Amino acid sequence: MSQESAYIHTGMASLHVQVLFIGFVVIAALFGSVTANKKIIFTQGGPALFALGFLLFAN
Repeated sequence: MSQESAYIHTGMASLHVQVLFIGFVVIAALFGSVTANKKIIFTQGGPALFALGFLLFAN
């Protein structure tokens, strides 16, 4: 089994994609709080940071 195949089969690729997309949500929340409304950081960024922390803690 090649390294690339092992990377896909162990689920690490899935973890990296999940962290990437949650990171996008956090960045969008930061940008939204700067440009639109300060409450966006709590309503959008708070759950995303919680999910990111839980995801990293679980793995």
